[in-house]
Amino acid sequence: MRINYLEKSREYYPIIKKTDCFSNHVNGLIKNFFNDSASQFASFFTKETNLSTQELEELKKVIDSQIKNNKNNYLHTEIGKLFSVVIGILPFGFRERKDACF
Repeated sequence: MRINYLEKSREYYPIIKKTDCFSNHVNGLIKNFFNDSASQFASFFTKETNLSTQELEELKKVIDSQIKNNKNNYLHTEIGKLFSVVIGILPFGFRERKDACF
C-alpha cells in the first residue's frame, strides 16, 4: 500500500511472509484441536470437507511427493554422515594435505 500526501510518501509492507503466518496458524490448529497429530487433522480434513475424487487424488500426489522428498533428504543426510566417518578414519596420507606441492 502506498500513501501520497503533499509529496510525502510512505510504503507499507508485511514483516512476516503470508506462508509463514499461515503455517503457524495451521500448526497451532493441529496442536490445539487435534492433539498435535497431523494424521488426525488430515483424517478430519479429508472426511469433513467433501473433497471430490480428483481433489483427493491431487492431495495424494502432494503427499506422495513429500514422502519421496523426505526419503531423499534422509538418504543424503545419512550418506553425508557415513562419508564424514570414512574421512575421519582414513590414514593421514590419504587425506587432502594443504602443504603438499604437486
